[in-house]
Amino acid sequence: MLCSSFGHFLAAINSFGFRVADRRDHLKNVNVAHSIFMQKFRASSAVYARTLELPTFGHGENHALLQVCDIISSALIDPITTLVCCTGHVANVHVQPGAAHLRQRFAAVPRDLPQRCGMSRVE
Repeated sequence: MLCSSFGHFLAAINSFGFRVADRRDHLKNVNVAHSIFMQKFRASSAVYARTLELPTFGHGENHALLQVCDIISSALIDPITTLVCCTGHVANVHVQPGAAHLRQRFAAVPRDLPQRCGMSRVE
């Protein structure tokens, strides 16, 4: 799904790109790369045509942009998503009412990103 969304985004902005992902273990990385390779280069149709390369896996502690993604995800996206999706369904420490302020302050930044990537947006 991430590769497909990224492909829709690249098509929408008429550009090309590649992905750098946080490294997991070798077998998982190989399986993901092989799966994407098979989809990208199958004979019946070319998917991910605007993706220049298979995912590159890096160590988060060695890549500043992977660290920035981790920080943004941990500090903004996860709390906002948990608040929106779990309020009224889950009652635990992860559902923080204070995340409503984060949502109000920062929601305008990524609000249209899912639509630009060809996904539906959840309000």
